[in-house]
Amino acid sequence: MSLMSMMSMPHTHEVRYRELSYAQKRAIREQLEASFDWDDGKYAEGASDHSVAADVGVPWSLIRYVRERDYGHLA
Repeated sequence: MSLMSMMSMPHTHEVRYRELSYAQKRAIREQLEASFDWDDGKYAEGASDHSVAADVGVPWSLIRYVRERDYGHLA
């Protein structure tokens, strides 16, 4: 993809997620698995999209995007 076409692409969460490295995507998945109670649809005590993002080093909105895309909204 040329630089010009990348510059004209909308800056959506999907585009930003695709730009992450494999290691970053893996770290997001590991953090979500460790800190989210999927049965109850909520984070464990003290965890949040913001804390996961800080641990992984990505914007919190990407954590929210992945969580909602793969597991649904918070309860």
